[in-house]
Amino acid sequence: MTSTPDKLLTARQFRYWTRVKRITLGILGVWITLILGSVTFAFGSTQQLFGIPLSYWIISGGLLLSFLLLVICYAVLMDRLDASMNMNATVNSRDAQANAGDKDETQPGRGRADRH
Repeated sequence: MTSTPDKLLTARQFRYWTRVKRITLGILGVWITLILGSVTFAFGSTQQLFGIPLSYWIISGGLLLSFLLLVICYAVLMDRLDASMNMNATVNSRDAQANAGDKDETQPGRGRADRH
C-alpha cells in the first residue's frame, strides 16, 4: 500500500479505498483466525453423530453463524464509511443506469406497437 494517492484517484477517493482495504483485510483476518482456531479444537470430542465427531457439527454451525455476523458487520461498516465520506455508489450507479440509453419511444423500430 502506497502512502501517496494514485494519479487516477483524487485524494478523497484514495482515502476511501484505503479504508475499504483496511476494513476488508480486518474482517478477512478475523475469518481466518476463526477457521484456524476452530480446526485446532475440532477433534477434541469422542462423541459422534452420524459417524462424525460432535465437535465438528458444533464448530461448523458456529462458523456459519460467525460468517453471517461478519457479513453483517462488513455491510454496516461499509454503509457508515459511505455515509461519512458521502460516497453512495449504489444510488449513483442506479441513477446512471436509469439515465442510460435513449428513452424516446417514437424512434423507428423502438417501442411502436402500431407498426405493421
